[in-house]
Amino acid sequence: MKKYHFSLVFCLTASFLFAQPAKLWTKLVGGTDADYCYSSGFFNDTLILNVGKTLSPGLGNKGGFDALISSINTNGQVRLLRSYGTSLNEQYNSWLKINDTTAFLVGYSLGSGGDFPASYGGTDAILTAFNPTNNRKIFDKNFGGTNTDQFNDILFVESGRIMVAGMSRSVDKDLPSRAVFGDDGFVGAITETGAKADNLFKVIAGSKAEAVKKLLKSELRTFVILGDGQSNDGDFTGLTNAGGRDIFMIKSNQALQFGAKTMIGGPGDDVLVDAVVLKDNSIMIFATVSMSGGQVGTIKGGKDIWVLKYDQASKLLWKKLIGGTKDDEPVKATITANDEIYLLANSLSSDGDFKANYGSNDINLLKLDTAGKILWIQNFGGKETDKGGDLISDGNGYIYTVGESFSKDRDLDATNTQAPDLWIMKLFECSPVISNYSISRCLGDTALVNGNKYYAGRSTGSDTLKAVTVNKCDSIVNVSVEFKAVSQSNFTDTLCNDATLRINNIDFNKNKTSHSFPLRTVDGCDSLHNVNLTFLAELTTKNVTIVKDDGTGSGSIEVAIEGGLPPYKFKWQNGADVSKLINQNAGNYNLTVTDANGCQKNFSFVIGTTVDLPFIWENADQ
Repeated sequence: MKKYHFSLVFCLTASFLFAQPAKLWTKLVGGTDADYCYSSGFFNDTLILNVGKTLSPGLGNKGGFDALISSINTNGQVRLLRSYGTSLNEQYNSWLKINDTTAFLVGYSLGSGGDFPASYGGTDAILTAFNPTNNRKIFDKNFGGTNTDQFNDILFVESGRIMVAGMSRSVDKDLPSRAVFGDDGFVGAITETGAKADNLFKVIAGSKAEAVKKLLKSELRTFVILGDGQSNDGDFTGLTNAGGRDIFMIKSNQALQFGAKTMIGGPGDDVLVDAVVLKDNSIMIFATVSMSGGQVGTIKGGKDIWVLKYDQASKLLWKKLIGGTKDDEPVKATITANDEIYLLANSLSSDGDFKANYGSNDINLLKLDTAGKILWIQNFGGKETDKGGDLISDGNGYIYTVGESFSKDRDLDATNTQAPDLWIMKLFECSPVISNYSISRCLGDTALVNGNKYYAGRSTGSDTLKAVTVNKCDSIVNVSVEFKAVSQSNFTDTLCNDATLRINNIDFNKNKTSHSFPLRTVDGCDSLHNVNLTFLAELTTKNVTIVKDDGTGSGSIEVAIEGGLPPYKFKWQNGADVSKLINQNAGNYNLTVTDANGCQKNFSFVIGTTVDLPFIWENADQ
C-alpha cells in the first residue's frame, strides 16, 4: 500500500457567496502629533482625498488643531499631507468634488489670520476650494455670523445649487435674526464659485438644540436633510420628541422648500451618524443609541448601533439594533455595487453581533443587506484603542478605510510610535474562491492531500487554503479521489489444432489453453491479464469416395472434411479447387485443405484402375 502527499496550487475562478474581507495593505500617514480623518473619497480613479484635523507641527500647524488635507493613491503612496489653520482650532468635516480640478472642503475655523484671514467672529463655517491634482488651494470663504457656526456636510443637487449644512448660533451675517435657544440646524445653497445662491441660508430650529449632519440626494432636484435634536416645536411642530436628542429627516427641493418631516427616538440621546440612499430612493439611517425605551426598544448594552429604513415617502419600513454588551457605534456607511451596505463601526464588544475584540476599541467592518441582515463582520486593530473615520468602495470589491490607531500589534506594528496617525487600510471583499481537484489512486492506497487522508470510504472532502489568491482571499478546494479497483483485461483467440503461442514466457497449446497474469497499470495499480485460447479440432477426412479409372480417364475422388473451422477451401495438385475430382486417370493425388481460420492439412489419395496390368495398384485408403 502506498501513501501520496500533495501540495495544491490552483488557478481559480470566483463563485460569490458571503465572505469576509482580506487585508491587502495598511498605511500610517501623519505627523509627530495627533492626526484625524473625518471624510474620505475618490477624487478620481486612483487618487483618494482625506480631510480632518491635526496637531502635528511638521505639517504647517499654526496652533491648536489645524484642518488637515491628505491624499494617497490606491497603491498606498502618499501624495499630500499638510494643514491649514490659525492660532486656534480648525477642522474639515466633509468634501465634495466640483470638477476634475476642484474639490470643496467644508468645516469650521475658530480663529482668524494664518490660512483663514477672514472671520465674522466666533467660530465660522469655512469652505476651501482645493485642487488635489496639483495640491494647491484655490480660495477660502467663511460663512455664518458672529457666533458659533460650522459646516457638517456638502451635497451637489444641480448646477448652481450646492447645498451646505451644519449648525449655528449666529443671528446675523449669513443667518437670519431669530431667538436662539442653543444650537440650530441650518442649510444653505452656494454656487460652484463659492458664492451664496439666491441668499438661500435657512435655519431649521425649535426651542431646543438641533444640528444638521447629513445631506442626501433624492429624486430629481430634491434632497433629504438629516440630523438630530431635542425640539418638537418651531420647524418640528407636529413631530414628537421622545426625550433627549431624536433623529429627524426632512425632504427639501433646491429652493429650500421643505416637504415631509419625520422624527424618531427614545428617551435618551439618539445621535445621527450617517445615512445612505438606495437605488429605489429608500433611505437607511445609522445612529448611536444608549438608552432603552420609546421606538428604540431594548438596547443590548452600553451603546448600540441603531439601523432604520424609510421608503421614498418617508414611511418607516423597519428598525433594528446591532451591538454587544459594551459600547458599539456606527462611523460611516456606503453603498456597494449590488445595493448592499458596507458599515464602518467602532466596538468594544466581543459578544452579541460582534464576535471578536483585540483588547480595547476595534474598528469593525460590516456588510448588510437592505433588510439589515449582517452578511459578514470583521474586526481590525490591536490591543490599544483603534477607531474608524470613514470608508469608501470602488464598486469592484476594493474597500478603503481611514481611521486612527494607538496599537502596535495585530493589524498594526511597532512603527506606530506617533499615534494617532491616519491609519489607512486597503481591503478586498473576498468571495469564497471555489475549485475542484480530482485525482485517481489504486484501491487500498491512501492519498494525503493538504494533511487530510483520503481512502476507500472517504474519497471526497473540502479544504480551505488561506490567503492564496491574488487578493489574499481564502480558497475552498473540493477534493475528489477516485480509487481504482483491480482492473482486468482479457485476451482470446482461436488457433489451429497443432499451433503454439508464447505469451509472457508461457507456452500455450491445445493442452494449455488459459492463464492469468498479475500485472501493474501505468499508475502502479494491480491488474489481471486473462488469456483464454481455443484450439480447433484437427482437420480429418470424414468420408472419402474413390472411383477407379477404367482406362478411359473415368476415375474420381470425393472428399468430406471435418474438424477445424468451416467453410473449407480445397487445393489439388493439379490446381483444382473443388472437393470432388472427376474424369481422372489412375494415379496419386495430393490435396491441401484450408479452413476458415487459416489452418491447413495435406492429404494423399490413389485412384486405382480396372485394367489388367503386370502388377496390382494398392490403395490403403480404399
